[in-house]
Amino acid sequence: MTLCKDDNDEHTIGVKIVINSYFEGTAIIECGYVYIYQYESYGKLYTRTGTGTTKYYIRCGDDPIPPTEIRLPEKDTMTIYESLTLKPTIIPANANAYIILTWTSSDTSVATVNSSGVVTPTGFGNTNITVRTKNNLSATCTVTVEKINATSISVISSKKIIYGDSEKLRYNIYPSNSNNTIVWSSSDETVASVTQEGVVTAKKAGSTNIKVETDNGKSDVCTVTVPPLPDQITLPQMAEVNLNKKVQLNARFVPTNALDHLLWDSDNKEIATIDESGIITGHSVGQARITVRGKNATGVSTTCVVNVIEPEYKLIVWAKDGSKASYRLNERPMLTYSDGNIVLSTTETIVEYNAMDINKYTFEELDDNTNIVPPQTISSADTHLLQQGETVLLEQCEPHSIVQIYAINGKLIDSYTIGGDGTLQISISQYPKGTYLIKTRHLTHKIVKR
Repeated sequence: MTLCKDDNDEHTIGVKIVINSYFEGTAIIECGYVYIYQYESYGKLYTRTGTGTTKYYIRCGDDPIPPTEIRLPEKDTMTIYESLTLKPTIIPANANAYIILTWTSSDTSVATVNSSGVVTPTGFGNTNITVRTKNNLSATCTVTVEKINATSISVISSKKIIYGDSEKLRYNIYPSNSNNTIVWSSSDETVASVTQEGVVTAKKAGSTNIKVETDNGKSDVCTVTVPPLPDQITLPQMAEVNLNKKVQLNARFVPTNALDHLLWDSDNKEIATIDESGIITGHSVGQARITVRGKNATGVSTTCVVNVIEPEYKLIVWAKDGSKASYRLNERPMLTYSDGNIVLSTTETIVEYNAMDINKYTFEELDDNTNIVPPQTISSADTHLLQQGETVLLEQCEPHSIVQIYAINGKLIDSYTIGGDGTLQISISQYPKGTYLIKTRHLTHKIVKR
């Protein structure tokens, strides 16, 4: 190639010219440019910009050498997830004319090809990719787009779906990049149908097998059960909830294997509300009627009367070792001090503590989930007492310490010694019916013989 001066016979910069094919004669390339210049006038320096155009005259200095042959690989393979670049071989290698190439695909539903020979898959199968020169030489490569076949497929083994509901089943396939066609089917379409997207719709009570299968024969089965709709829904006749607290209301179905969505409502939302999960919230003291009905079971419903009440409170006795015991205030707990001990009496029990073991007393609101801890758990020896009929078992006592049994009037009846393992078993079969006090080193327990 010979690059001539521009028409002003000035040098140029930054110009790159690529000749793609031999041509005869002279080609003219015209370029636009922007220039900056400075000049001085009356002692001041000025800068200005301007624009212009210039022309380049180009000709091919060599004789044209046309290609005599073009070659491609006879065949090649690829997967749906990749592209393939075909590189033709032009003979002779120094050919410089008629080498503008045209690419075509015989089946674009399998793969397409661009002007650079890059093949992109669009489906599966075979297609012929042909390249052609300007002087009508051609070569063809048969390209095969292969599937990646699954070796296994799995779906959840069983599923319950409520009548009228639809749910999409998900599957796992290995390898994860396999591209087989998936087919879904139901063994009993009257119980539940399935779409080719795996969406199962429950139609009536019963069971059916939902099968997922690949086009290379790998499959798995999920047993879908549609429970019957309930004939009856039951609730407790009455329930209580503390003011500004929550309580769970549980509904039961008849028959027990029935299933349906529950729709809840309150006839007095200023007193109590209930959410879609059956959780009641008490808003003000009073009474509300809660109704529950089946979404699909027509005419099946029941009610429960809910009383919102002022909360109860409890007295908590805290020991220095972090243990505690709780007593309802409606049991009228009373504390007295005697000979270095704290005696706590209620309508249900009498407990004696060493005053040195007590850390503090607190009052807290008592909710329905409060677990009243038995008084005997708050001693430095952590004594446990269990009464089973006419047998009393003491555990975790101080070994070899004395245990005394008193009548309710304070008369001493018996004395025992704790064993070396900290346990003692006492029979009260010989005692008359009545209430007795069992006093260990740290605590006093009340028992009743009936």
